[in-house]
Amino acid sequence: ETIRRFTEEGLSTFVFMRPLTRGASDDFAEVLAAARGAGAVGVVVGSLRVSRKIYRRLKQAKVVDIEAVDAQLRARGVEPGDLAAQQVDIQDAAPWHNPTPGRAL
Repeated sequence: ETIRRFTEEGLSTFVFMRPLTRGASDDFAEVLAAARGAGAVGVVVGSLRVSRKIYRRLKQAKVVDIEAVDAQLRARGVEPGDLAAQQVDIQDAAPWHNPTPGRAL
């Protein structure tokens, strides 16, 4: 509803989606279709940021491949057991937008 109101007021509206991970965000296509239907002109995809607290939740929820998360952390020089409150980006973010307002995402 907010996207629709902003669009009606003439604002170019974008959707920010973070993170897109297998098992945890399988409905992303439906979300994008609803956003497009409401008038959104683009989407920005953000990276997965992992802190000690987020890592614990991911591990407990078992919705992502925790070994893949571990590998990405190690590739950035961070051991999973050494995570702190500060977040570490482990996925590349790819911003995108449709430069022509009013056209489909």
